[in-house]
Amino acid sequence: ANIRDRFQLPVIYLTAHSDRATLDRARVTAPFGYILKPFNEQDLRIAIDMALFKSQAERNLTDQAAFMGAVLRSTDDAIATADANGAITYLNPAAEALTGWSLAEALGRAIREVATIADEDAFDTAPDTAEHPAEVALRDRRVAYLGDRKVLVRRDGSRVPVGDSASPMFATDGSLEGVVMVLWDTRDRRAAEQLEREVEERQQVEADLQDILKAERQLNEQKSRFISTVSHDYRTPLTSIRTATALLSQFGSQLSETQRRTYLSRIQVAVQQMTQLIDEVLTFERVEAGRLACDPRELDIEAFCCRILDDMQLLVGERHALSFAFQGTCSTARLDEQLLRFILSNLIGNAVKYSPAGGTVSLQAICDGTTATFVVCDEGIGIPASELGKVFESFFRGSNVGAVGGTGMGLNIVRKCVELHHGKLDLDSVEKKGTTVTVSLPVSPTEAEPKYEANPRDEADPRDNEREG
Repeated sequence: ANIRDRFQLPVIYLTAHSDRATLDRARVTAPFGYILKPFNEQDLRIAIDMALFKSQAERNLTDQAAFMGAVLRSTDDAIATADANGAITYLNPAAEALTGWSLAEALGRAIREVATIADEDAFDTAPDTAEHPAEVALRDRRVAYLGDRKVLVRRDGSRVPVGDSASPMFATDGSLEGVVMVLWDTRDRRAAEQLEREVEERQQVEADLQDILKAERQLNEQKSRFISTVSHDYRTPLTSIRTATALLSQFGSQLSETQRRTYLSRIQVAVQQMTQLIDEVLTFERVEAGRLACDPRELDIEAFCCRILDDMQLLVGERHALSFAFQGTCSTARLDEQLLRFILSNLIGNAVKYSPAGGTVSLQAICDGTTATFVVCDEGIGIPASELGKVFESFFRGSNVGAVGGTGMGLNIVRKCVELHHGKLDLDSVEKKGTTVTVSLPVSPTEAEPKYEANPRDEADPRDNEREG
């Protein structure tokens, strides 16, 4: 035995003794052959060849076993095996460290006792309700996974979050031999995932802050442009008023009646422009505060549109021609007079503002008994196709408006006024060719429509209740 172990050589006994005592002594040394004298050369050669072959096969098996043992000892995953009855047959060092059981203490114990698996969320109220994956693998003869939020209850009662699976082991004849369970401590992974979540959350917070700062900068820029635009739009009519009043004051007695009326007309137009601007700002404030309301009342559509155009014509003078056409089977509708006034005044005002001098702006009103439709068309500068989706945003102004004044609030308010009527707003525009805006409003409220509270507003124009021929 010493020769075999020391030199790793196969041993063959060549002897003339075959008694029981001699055989027992030889068996202890695990020889690879036992030849009795007399023998022939052929028998000896065969015995030596077989001994060398079996010795090499044994070394291969030993080396393979040593390699697998090294693998099992070196892996960080805890590996436990049990026989077909669920009794522990092996624990690697990682399993010993994870479970708190040594291999010597665990051998023969139930795998459920050595590697107790529990539901993390239900452990405090029902610690034994989790189905053990090793038992599932033995029963169903399939791989059983631990699932999410499972913990291993260690020998000292502490809990460690774990993951992985249990697989049945089969013999070469297909019979169930046992089960192997692989566990790994997920604390580091959970910590990494938590850190990753925290990083993602911080990045999201930073991105949100950047978006907020960007939006705030844009809002500040819009407010600055708004203040500058409003100041400019106020200054223009104020200049007209100041000039006209100064001329009337200093040279009133020298002016003809026609001249005096011209200056007074300029003052009226300037006052109306300022009033419209103030109304727009106040209406926008009500929209932003959610205090803009709809109060539908019976309204003569044709007469109302005529008065709107009369007022607008006074403002634009002879620079633009305003046309109006009415058609339909009904002449009245239940609409909010002030909201409709703002809608049409704003759309016509925009059409005039962004059209060249001498151009025509048309308003068409159609009433078919269920819907009142208003169409405003111009032949102005139009809107770039890439900006059509932004025209109803607060303070937005087209990139092609140049030095033309405006607050960027009007279309946003128009959209809200249409929504309060439960109507529809469509805008078609081609740059350098013109814009068509279509407003469709139901002629009377339905039961499905909410009841709107009357909002504080200026007194309605009494002319709007009169019918013009």
